[in-house]
Amino acid sequence: FPVTIVMWGAAGGNHFGNPGGAGGCPIGTVRFLAGVSYRFIVGNPGTANGSGRAAPGSGGGTGIEMVSGSLPIMVAGGGAGAKGVGPGGRGPGAGGGESGQNGDPTGAGGFGGSQAGPGAGGNGGRRVGASGVGRNGGAGNTGSFHAAGGTGFGDGGFGTYNGGDDGSTGGGGGYYGGGEGGGDSGAFAGGGGSGHINSTYVTGATYTGYFEIPPLSSHPNRGNAGYSDNNGRIYLSGA
Repeated sequence: FPVTIVMWGAAGGNHFGNPGGAGGCPIGTVRFLAGVSYRFIVGNPGTANGSGRAAPGSGGGTGIEMVSGSLPIMVAGGGAGAKGVGPGGRGPGAGGGESGQNGDPTGAGGFGGSQAGPGAGGNGGRRVGASGVGRNGGAGNTGSFHAAGGTGFGDGGFGTYNGGDDGSTGGGGGYYGGGEGGGDSGAFAGGGGSGHINSTYVTGATYTGYFEIPPLSSHPNRGNAGYSDNNGRIYLSGA
């Protein structure tokens, strides 16, 4: 039976007023099969952190999968935490998308997850960030302080602070996780998690992902889902 579904990945945590990256947002009609069990997983946001250079955590992905074989049907990527203090300056986090957005600045920020695999970690000069691992966002050593990433369909990586040299933001979770930002004298941004639409079971689908701005912000059932410091959401209609 067909059900129209819109979902949002969870957002990354904010930092000194800069918003975490928004979760991605796919929408489409899912054909559920009789006698098949499905798992619905809603992403949790990364933890905000305003403690000096400590970076915030990144958001978990939101998704639906078949229980047998954990086959993904529809996935919304999680957003990465906002950038902290450092050479790259403060700023919003990378958003989730069909391919997650790369963290800023280019090369030092983590790379977004894609349809083919997890994002690589950024090279901040003093330390190369950890790559995403499967669905999970990359995250390095917890260091002196750390802010937890959100759980979900792929967990968001945590944000770190290692005595001023290795602060970085983890990658967002999703179909494939984003890479952690590289380490230097501050927090470089991680990459957003990727989303996914399984065309065998989903028709009429579109996917939107933004940097900071929440996808489908005018949707009447969105609330604050997917925006900085907020959970993901799954909304069903026509069941």
